[in-house]
Amino acid sequence: MTEERWLKRVNISSIHDFIRCRKRWIYAWYLGRVPRIEGPALRFGHLLHQVFEAHLDGATMEDSISQVLRHVKLKARVAATREEENSWLQGGKELEYYAPVLKHWKDTYPIERTLEVEQPFDLPLPNGVRLIGRPDRMALLWGSVYHVQNRGLAGGVPLALYTELGMRNLHELGYAWAGKQKYPEYPYGGTIYNILRKLVLQNQKRQDKFKPPYNEIMGQKLVPMLSNRIEDAVNKIVY
Repeated sequence: MTEERWLKRVNISSIHDFIRCRKRWIYAWYLGRVPRIEGPALRFGHLLHQVFEAHLDGATMEDSISQVLRHVKLKARVAATREEENSWLQGGKELEYYAPVLKHWKDTYPIERTLEVEQPFDLPLPNGVRLIGRPDRMALLWGSVYHVQNRGLAGGVPLALYTELGMRNLHELGYAWAGKQKYPEYPYGGTIYNILRKLVLQNQKRQDKFKPPYNEIMGQKLVPMLSNRIEDAVNKIVY
């Protein structure tokens, strides 16, 4: 058997699960026993990714939302179970709720150029194992490369704590390493989170919840990725 045949490929989500909980990793990545129905928060997050992907491919944000909502209705119509149908419909309902805000989305930071959108990478680690992943968007800002990550964030989560933890997040540090390998001609800056803050329930009935400039519930947050933390994360991934 040639070396190429037995080289392994692993993604960062798998490694993250392995570190957090070995039993979770065995069920999800070895036995393949994952929930058949996506939870509401995960479903909405995936739909949000699809909206941004369509938008960055050239569609207006309004058309992108309409396109994803049509996809939701189709998936709900052909769902195998009532639970799966409800999962799609609930995700679509939430996307419709925030559509008035998303239609006005624009980059907060002066991004110079988008380098790629949803392009997978497959790169060799120092131990020969290949790391795979799929960044949401890689872009140039102030001459440096940034991973632009789309996130729907619960209204009760402290933003300062979330971004502080983001600087230590193995997923983002691994993607930072991949960005440095793919674009060695540029310095690596960090992560820009596209954040949609989901309103807490008591605020969802406010009449002024969607008044401009919409800073309360959407915007971007820049999180730097330091070289020493990237190096430490890669060593951890290799180990």
